[in-house]
Amino acid sequence: MSVFEGCHRGQRCFLIGSGPSISKMDLTWLRREITICVNQSYKALDFDPSYICIGDRKLWPWIKDVYAQMSSTIICGSGWDGSVGQGYTGGNLGVVVPLDKTRLVKDGHFRHDLERIYPAFNVVPEVALPFVLHTGCAECYLIGCDCTQEGYFYPDAESARPHAKQRVLPRAMASYPVIRDYAEEHGLTRIFNAGVGGRLDVFPRVDFESLKPEKSTTEVSP
Repeated sequence: MSVFEGCHRGQRCFLIGSGPSISKMDLTWLRREITICVNQSYKALDFDPSYICIGDRKLWPWIKDVYAQMSSTIICGSGWDGSVGQGYTGGNLGVVVPLDKTRLVKDGHFRHDLERIYPAFNVVPEVALPFVLHTGCAECYLIGCDCTQEGYFYPDAESARPHAKQRVLPRAMASYPVIRDYAEEHGLTRIFNAGVGGRLDVFPRVDFESLKPEKSTTEVSP
């Protein structure tokens, strides 16, 4: 049994992507929340997030030494060649989940036991959402998961990493409805999109400001 299984049962979390809409949002109050970043979306915060998820074999060797200096727990999908999570010197590596390439999420295959994951061609549906469901969070609020081709919220992405050109593949987009249906069928985490704009409309939209602890209601659009 994974040490992460049910570790946040009944709590809520915020899953933070790298879309440009993040620059329009005040994230300072998330310091008091369970925060799950992906790849380099931690740059949107002025504190280390609770977790960082990664499955990018090209980014891993470039970013692993940065992760090693952080207090965040690192959650790795092993990546297409199995290299993600390898050669790590930090003491904050939580788990490396093998990528099973025999099935694809878009074809209706999904699991959240962290024994293995299936390719979804984007770190959010491939690594981060399986992890969220595994922890037992009651609600997960997505922000910065724009699913557009409009780049990242941080301007140095492509200059620092020549391979960092953003691509949102149709097979990645097709993975989200599978995860939504899986979570609903199994009575798992309720997933909402609390971001600004973007194309990810398969999850109910929630007003981000209404989620602040001092707010008493949450506005959910149809």
